[in-house]
Amino acid sequence: REVDRQVQAIWATLVHEWQLGYINPPPGYSKDLDSQRLRTPSMVLDGRAGTCIDLALLFAACLELIDIYPVVFLLHGHALPGYWRHQSFHTAYSQARLDNPGPASAQAQDRHVSSEAQVHAWQDLGAEAYKEVASLIRSRRLVPVETVRLTEHCGFVEAIESGVQALGEARDFHSVLDIATARIKRITPLPIAAEPPWGAP
Repeated sequence: REVDRQVQAIWATLVHEWQLGYINPPPGYSKDLDSQRLRTPSMVLDGRAGTCIDLALLFAACLELIDIYPVVFLLHGHALPGYWRHQSFHTAYSQARLDNPGPASAQAQDRHVSSEAQVHAWQDLGAEAYKEVASLIRSRRLVPVETVRLTEHCGFVEAIESGVQALGEARDFHSVLDIATARIKRITPLPIAAEPPWGAP
């Protein structure tokens, strides 16, 4: 419950003090690539606006800063963050990955791996991952938060309910990124100091 209170305090600060809005993605690098340019948390706060993935990354960064373990859920056409309610829940999840890497990890060792195979320890993909994620959410070990609701100035509980609803269908799920595991694997955050204003050379 202490973790929930801390996350709720971050939510209240972003809603009431920053008053963020929703904005379309910046221009992409190529029409042929299925990609999207991202705004850093600093850019989101400077511009007071972001896309779903921008807002998800901002919220995850806030959680990580106060030693709460965040995740980012990737859906088809959408993204939202979440958090582990206790370190032991994350430890059990991580240990299960090590003890039972599963068929996706085994496929990743093949040179001709498909895009749906797990190729990173911090990313769980596909239907099997969805079943486990849904179970963790039902048991209240892992909490999704719909950060687009920041732009609608709604309450924290409502944002969680919207997050649960967003993850309600297996067909919408792509993967979940576990940030703490990524850090263990030496994936470091980008620096946030001395960033130029958006659009500056």
